[in-house]
Amino acid sequence: MLDDESMMNNPESDARLTRAREALNQADFTRAIALLEEIVVDESDNAEAWCELGVCYLETQQAGNALEALARAVGANPEDATAHHLLGNAH
Repeated sequence: MLDDESMMNNPESDARLTRAREALNQADFTRAIALLEEIVVDESDNAEAWCELGVCYLETQQAGNALEALARAVGANPEDATAHHLLGNAH
């Protein structure tokens, strides 16, 4: 995934991404998904948020949504090896 510095363009998104990661680390996938969906609505090219969203969907057995989110992550940042790896494993 992208490093944290790459997200420094929008403080509100940074805060939501931080909260989403905290929720993800606590296995609160519902909360993480809600926060990440807000980010990608506002920033459809946010590869990091799409990738994290894909992980949440995988954790909640939402394979179709995971594939879509991870494909969006790869499309937004084709050089993100983690997104490629997760997308390949999701198939």
